[in-house]
Amino acid sequence: MTDIPKFIEKQKPLREFNSWQVGGSAEFFCAPETLEEIRSAWAWAQNEGISVWILSGGSNILVPDETLPGLTMRLHNFSGIEKIEEPNEAAVGLIRIHARAGTPKSEVAKIFLKHRLAPAVFLTGIPGDMGAGVVMNAGIGEARTPREFCEIVSQVEVLRPDLSLVYLDAKELRWEYRHSSGWQPGIITKVVVEWSAAPDAMVTNAVREQTRKRVATQPLELPNCGSVFVNPHGHKAAQLIESCGLKGYRVGGACVSKKHANFIVNDQNASAADIWQIIEHVRSRVSSETGVQLETEIVKLGDHPL
Repeated sequence: MTDIPKFIEKQKPLREFNSWQVGGSAEFFCAPETLEEIRSAWAWAQNEGISVWILSGGSNILVPDETLPGLTMRLHNFSGIEKIEEPNEAAVGLIRIHARAGTPKSEVAKIFLKHRLAPAVFLTGIPGDMGAGVVMNAGIGEARTPREFCEIVSQVEVLRPDLSLVYLDAKELRWEYRHSSGWQPGIITKVVVEWSAAPDAMVTNAVREQTRKRVATQPLELPNCGSVFVNPHGHKAAQLIESCGLKGYRVGGACVSKKHANFIVNDQNASAADIWQIIEHVRSRVSSETGVQLETEIVKLGDHPL
């Protein structure tokens, strides 16, 4: 094995880095703060022939209980707003925000809120970081505009396996419900979002209402990953799960939330295995009782390396 870069750690526990607060350790771990550190870590992993796993804000991720082999790269520290383009002749009445991939969505929401623009309401409703928002085309269930990431993204910057950077317009990507493609292979390092700069006087109150609704309807006081299942066409996953009497269904330290049936909470020191067993049981019950197949929004870290 070649010399390990100084910022890479061995056997790093991952519980604190995911919103379910479960899982074992990473064989190797880094939290790069610069593009050069990302390049250096990926180059080292390629040279060693080991897998690389990308961990962003830690929502919509299930970390396995056993040691995760290879290098886990957490991009949460690769954050910050690089540039804000406000309306001028070149911007044609748009505001553009250039954010590093690890920037929390809430930080971008604050900028839109300052200008009283609709994406502030949308971004208030979803956790996590900007890069992950592109990967899963994150969105909300409410019928409002915008409601999915594809509606606000104008460009992404991607680091390719050869460590070169490419810039892709949003129209070059394929956007689907809770998924995007066309930017792979690589690591999303920057996201540019834009919106019409015409202010909407209703935005401030709408953000307050969105926040109130989240607190009232979601179990935010307990470790969770957000919505577990994608809403099937013509259905709401939460309603299907509740119709099967699964609210409160428990395995070990985890259970289906009694507050929102599409959330699984860790309320008694759960393991990842507890959570996955609940997921499988819920899918089986909903399928047998309603005929609807549920698919997860979450990604099992360890299934799809770079």
